[in-house]
Amino acid sequence: MPAQLPLYLCIALLSCYLSYSLLCSLLSRQKQKRAQYRQQLQVCRLKRQGNIVKIWLRHPEGKLLPTAKAGQHLLLQALDLSGTKVSRAYSITSDCSQRRYYQLAVKAEPQGRLSQALWSDLHIGDRLLCSYPKGHFTLRQALFSHFKAWLWPQAQRPVVLVAGGIGITPLLAMLWQLLRQRRPVQLWLQARTEADLALWPMLRRLPNLEFIPVLSQASPVWQGRRGRIDAALLLAHTTTNSEFYLCAKAQMVTELLQQLQAAGVKHCYYELFKANQSTENHLIELEGRSAQSAGYPSVLDALLGAGIAVPYDCRGGSCGQCRLTLKSGQCKTVLTPEVAVASHEILSCCVQASSALQLAFSSQAATFVPVIADKDDLKQNALEIQS
Repeated sequence: MPAQLPLYLCIALLSCYLSYSLLCSLLSRQKQKRAQYRQQLQVCRLKRQGNIVKIWLRHPEGKLLPTAKAGQHLLLQALDLSGTKVSRAYSITSDCSQRRYYQLAVKAEPQGRLSQALWSDLHIGDRLLCSYPKGHFTLRQALFSHFKAWLWPQAQRPVVLVAGGIGITPLLAMLWQLLRQRRPVQLWLQARTEADLALWPMLRRLPNLEFIPVLSQASPVWQGRRGRIDAALLLAHTTTNSEFYLCAKAQMVTELLQQLQAAGVKHCYYELFKANQSTENHLIELEGRSAQSAGYPSVLDALLGAGIAVPYDCRGGSCGQCRLTLKSGQCKTVLTPEVAVASHEILSCCVQASSALQLAFSSQAATFVPVIADKDDLKQNALEIQS
């Protein structure tokens, strides 16, 4: 018996490894299947503040909504002002501990096809086709963190949230969760003028929150901080042991990341609105037509800039329509995609060219076909609200 013990141990370890691998594979497939689900949600409340419209979405029948994590977003599909279907990703700003509604805050950008339509044409009672909550930019939660938060709140690592403009939206859901966990939290907001502080009246009233707006083009009467947020300013108010969550344009995030890492910060997470423009100039060929990569934030933008028609919708890695086959060359990922592609494919909105590229249209190019989950699909996530 003792001689056979190592064999039994090897068999037990192999069984555990195979079971774990199978479980991971099943969960990954379920996650990909869930990412394709769409749901019809009803607008139950609207509030317009300046160029921002706040939208509250609920289930038309009052059911509980699919669970969301703080920092995730919804992919909305609707008609733009010209009547064309478009889809865009908008972060959930409400407290994700409740599932009766999602709240979004959409900024009407001057060239925003869907944001302009939502700001001007959306009404209470309208229905929007939405994805399930998706996204990787979420709070890092250690094992037993909830118990630790209640038993030893002073032992929790401080959190610093840094937003640039409308990049504050995913950080709001994180903020509610952090305040609930009684963790020390700072919220820094980089904006241009006082007119960009639409959320300030609400944020400055929150207890246990240190909210610091920094304006780059403040008026003479502004009494708060002026200039730009940098690592020196952040670390003057916290320690390198803090967790940093950054959401802003690529240049601001890149500069802060470099500065924080140089200062010894180890816990730094971020999400980009859009990548920096490529400084490398490589030839991109797509079925007989060519473009240059320099000056564009992605392969998709380079192709569109050269007048090459490529199907796309969200331009953020969520819809999968800009999928292309990579025949030769190398790319680097600049945005985290939400859609899985084959090893020989790329999402052209999420990559930049690292060498000359030869591309082809993918035979499996995704089309945005609404997949409405039925009652069996939703029964785990859409329970009836008990009276």
